[in-house]
Amino acid sequence: MDNSNNNKPQVPPQPQFQQAPQQPQAQQPQPQQQFPQQPVMGTPYQMPPKKKMSKGAMWGIIGGIIGLVVIIVGVVLAVLLLGGPSKADYKAAVDKVNDTIEIYNKASTSLSYVSTSETKSSLESTRKKLSSTKDEVDGKLSELGKMKAITGDKEVREKYDALKNKLGKFDSAVDAFDEVYGKILPAVADFSDSSNSSNISTLESAVKKARQDLKNADIKNEHNKKFVKDFTAQLEKLEEMLPKVAEMKSDYKKYDSNYISDFYDTLTAIQKTAREWSSGLQKIAEEGEIKDELNNLGAILVNKVNK
Repeated sequence: MDNSNNNKPQVPPQPQFQQAPQQPQAQQPQPQQQFPQQPVMGTPYQMPPKKKMSKGAMWGIIGGIIGLVVIIVGVVLAVLLLGGPSKADYKAAVDKVNDTIEIYNKASTSLSYVSTSETKSSLESTRKKLSSTKDEVDGKLSELGKMKAITGDKEVREKYDALKNKLGKFDSAVDAFDEVYGKILPAVADFSDSSNSSNISTLESAVKKARQDLKNADIKNEHNKKFVKDFTAQLEKLEEMLPKVAEMKSDYKKYDSNYISDFYDTLTAIQKTAREWSSGLQKIAEEGEIKDELNNLGAILVNKVNK
């Protein structure tokens, strides 16, 4: 038996190593990309919500706008106020003054004198003309005071202020004559027509009517109030005397010369009261005369135009 194989040195068995299973490599997280949301079929597309502006930024914008507006307004006002009136401004003011003078002249004729010979219709027509003239003059001067020729020129403004100060007296005069033509003269005219009548009953009726009309009249002007008070007192005295005068006229035996003299003195006193009242009205009209002030203002405006 061959023992050669038995004589070979035996190699110890080598340990077997198994290759460890390869671990899967961990994947690095990738940055997630955002894609706009795709509209789903059948549903409306929705815009992504907008970010709201902060309150601080909003107030800052508003403040900036306000500041800009203030600057613009300041510049405009500076240009308007610092720039004086132009020749065109003065010319426009001249035209306004001339219009006012023309309107005023309508009133001045009605304030020139008082007559008891006018009819009631003419008295009412005069009263309406006075009232409308006052409103028109006041309106024209109010418009004039807002014009640049007045507001932008100190010298012209002083003339305008003098006119405005006088305007109050003009208005008072018109109001006084409004009472005269509307309330007093109609009553006085009726009495005046009958005062020379030889018919005592006609005179008596006229006296009663005039006294009652004046008693019911609402008089505001102090000069007119005094006249109405004095005049009605004299009418009352005359009314008391008329029955006895009528009796003496019907029976000459009852004639009393002293009484008749007193009666005519009363008529004379009434006429005197009316004359004094009329003179006082003329003084009121003169105090309310504004034509000189209108002419002075117009003259200085014309000079400004011609410079």
